[in-house]
Amino acid sequence: MSTLPSFAQTNLQLYKQLIHLGWGNAELGRIAKGYNIALQLFGNRVRGNGKPFVCHLIGTASILAHCNQPVQVVLAGLLHAAYSQGNFGDQSTGATSERRQVLAALVAPKVEYLITKYAQFNWNEDTVQWMLSSSGTLSTVAKICAIMRLANHVEDYLDFGMAIHKKREKFSSHPSADHPLVQLSEKVKQPLLGDLLLAVFSEHQAQQIPARLKRHVGGSADLSPEVWWEKARAELKAMDTAPEVLGA
Repeated sequence: MSTLPSFAQTNLQLYKQLIHLGWGNAELGRIAKGYNIALQLFGNRVRGNGKPFVCHLIGTASILAHCNQPVQVVLAGLLHAAYSQGNFGDQSTGATSERRQVLAALVAPKVEYLITKYAQFNWNEDTVQWMLSSSGTLSTVAKICAIMRLANHVEDYLDFGMAIHKKREKFSSHPSADHPLVQLSEKVKQPLLGDLLLAVFSEHQAQQIPARLKRHVGGSADLSPEVWWEKARAELKAMDTAPEVLGA
């Protein structure tokens, strides 16, 4: 039996969660606006496990809200992959000056700044070890980026997400209190994130995923109805006999 809470995967579930947490109209309006932006940037994008990318973004925001993060951080979490995965329709990549100006105007400069720093935050074992070994106090932005990354990591593993596709694991998924990400959660004063990591790691290790559910896709990609239609037509042509269409 899972010990994990249920996290939002749709905008409606996220709104319900935030209302129950006592968020006001102004805060809720900012999240709704962020969701509409996410729809434009990620409407056709799907993760390697088949999950719509927007659902992953909502899940990350939901985890951050569950951990009592302020609206700026939850909103940044909702759009955390804007510069690495979002489609701005401008044929550019990354955090260009124009993209940053547009996003800052839409969500506020402080939120856009967090999204940019998240994109620049090199999430790997070396970075985590550096943060853990740092004798001084981490900067506020570094802490927030770490918290966002930890929430994203939890969301990656929700519902066996990392077991269903071939995305390379950057960190061990062995559930242990000595796990560096659990220790980092303590370092940034977010022990609840450490508990969530242990829970999703335990589920990941215990569950055997049926082979029919596994997807041989590594990363996220944009859907193309035209490509799908041509493949479907090719499969039909490859059949010995066409299937009967009922009611034809």
